[in-house]
Amino acid sequence: MEAAATVIFFSFIQSLFGMGLLVFGTPTLLLLGFEFSEVLAILLPASIVISLLQLYEDKLVDGRFARQFIVWCLPALGLGLIALLEFGAAISLELALGTIMLLSVCFQMLPRYSVKTNGMIRHHLKAWFFIMGAVHGISNLGGSVLALVANSCFHEKSDVRKTIAFCYLCFACIQLLILYNFKPEIFTWSQLYLMSIAGAVYVALGRRTFASLHQAVYERLFLAFMFGYGVVLISKAFA
Repeated sequence: MEAAATVIFFSFIQSLFGMGLLVFGTPTLLLLGFEFSEVLAILLPASIVISLLQLYEDKLVDGRFARQFIVWCLPALGLGLIALLEFGAAISLELALGTIMLLSVCFQMLPRYSVKTNGMIRHHLKAWFFIMGAVHGISNLGGSVLALVANSCFHEKSDVRKTIAFCYLCFACIQLLILYNFKPEIFTWSQLYLMSIAGAVYVALGRRTFASLHQAVYERLFLAFMFGYGVVLISKAFA
């Protein structure tokens, strides 16, 4: 019941921004007493469904961005997750990542600093991809870096969402493959039920809400999302 309610609520958030299930669903389920591997088994399949539906509607992502992401980010993700599952000790990065996100939101609200911040991220995109993969592998918090990168490289709401959806789809597929190899016993038929719930939320509610949002409203909502993400990370660091 708790897992289904979590998937329903945060599937709507992911329908708008391309992420949300793992961002907020992971700490929620951990607080409810689920093990980290169980949390991944619950959320990753549902996340994949929404990402696929978003990519089907928003079409192809930027080719150059996708190629660099695959080459520089995904290997770091795989190595980081294997190390986490093998040695069983997650690294606490919440405070650092949360602080970076809050500072980024502040800079984005000031045009002078926004241009400099976005230019810096685009100029060092390969390094940001590697950091993103490593962070996601060892902490499942790579979405914080992804939000910064996507918001710096793209401006149209459909471009931002489909870029995040593509990256999260790649994240989830690799994580599922590695997780199944290490802990196949945690996968049950309940994952199919949760996947259908996530898809239904997107089709019935998320898709229509996204289409109704004007670009300026979406940009403000995305900054609010990033701010909320940063607050959650910092709060978790001091919990």
